[in-house]
Amino acid sequence: MTVSAGSNSNNRSGTLHRADWIQIHYDYDYTLLKNDIAFVKVVEPFVMTNQVKVVKLPSASPPQDTIALVAGWGDPFVSTSTTNILFLRELKEILND
Repeated sequence: MTVSAGSNSNNRSGTLHRADWIQIHYDYDYTLLKNDIAFVKVVEPFVMTNQVKVVKLPSASPPQDTIALVAGWGDPFVSTSTTNILFLRELKEILND
């Protein structure tokens, strides 16, 4: 597996980083795409540039109804296909208490 960084297209530009190990969410459901998240450790570190930056994670849960940004290569209309363009969506966060 490789990780692409520094581009909003998965088939050109940017840099590719080979995965050293992958930890998939313990409760991932591929049929529903529930908990579709994983940790990936890459072999070579990322070089920070204008296109590659560190994302700071919050130290606490945001308030209810906070707008969150999500991005991914999946096709928003067909859950089994992917696209070459990175999608970005704003979603209202729902807390799981």
